[in-house]
Amino acid sequence: MSETNKKTNEVTFYAKMEEDINIFSHALGAVFGVVALILLIIKASQYGTAWHIVSFTIFGASLVILYSASAFYHSAKNPIVRKRLKVFDHAAIYVLIA
Repeated sequence: MSETNKKTNEVTFYAKMEEDINIFSHALGAVFGVVALILLIIKASQYGTAWHIVSFTIFGASLVILYSASAFYHSAKNPIVRKRLKVFDHAAIYVLIA
């Protein structure tokens, strides 16, 4: 395994204060993502086509998934669970970008 792969697969723990801020900010992002999702669907329903509704729903849902996954990742204490949630967190980033 290369040095790069070793670093990617390592479980990272942050200082308690930093981790608490990460958990809070990402959970808040998930809540705001839900609000944004609702508003996007309403606006798309009023002014857009079916494509707008579908694309806005996918985008809004990916925001909620991303920030929820990140909040769960940062709140996990078990190294095995944390490693799996890190993969899910990073996958959610790619979904949002796509």
